[in-house]
Amino acid sequence: MMKKKKQTHSEIGRTGISYLLLLVITCTSINAQKIEGQNYLLGTWTFDSTSLKNYMENESKQRLDSLPNVKAVFKEAYEGRKETFMPNGEHLTTLTDGRNTKSKWALDESGILLISYVDGFVQRYRISVLTEKEIVLVPINTGDTRPFMTELHFFKN
Repeated sequence: MMKKKKQTHSEIGRTGISYLLLLVITCTSINAQKIEGQNYLLGTWTFDSTSLKNYMENESKQRLDSLPNVKAVFKEAYEGRKETFMPNGEHLTTLTDGRNTKSKWALDESGILLISYVDGFVQRYRISVLTEKEIVLVPINTGDTRPFMTELHFFKN
């Protein structure tokens, strides 16, 4: 039978310090990525209207095509739309006719973009692309609601 080697206090201490150091490096890396993502997100983004056709669900396209008045309103709500993310967590949506909607934005611990409106509604997006010049937001379904578009493409002003 082999005898187990008994760990000394200094070996236990070194192992503990190693684990602690690994944890600090991992957390720092995650926070650095989150901060970098927030910095890229800051500023004003304009909706890429070509994505209106390319990333709309077929069922949604058919529904909109059958209702020309609704299609015009929907198009007006997206074409030329600007989304502004401010460092203080404020968010502003500006439509081409000048109407604004104020809200709050945040990134949760898993990197999901949360946009909270005054009425309490929270829209959730997965950020699939985020660079200095481009952002692609993928709406996350909530309950029975399904978004008209599978992806929202924006370019930085």
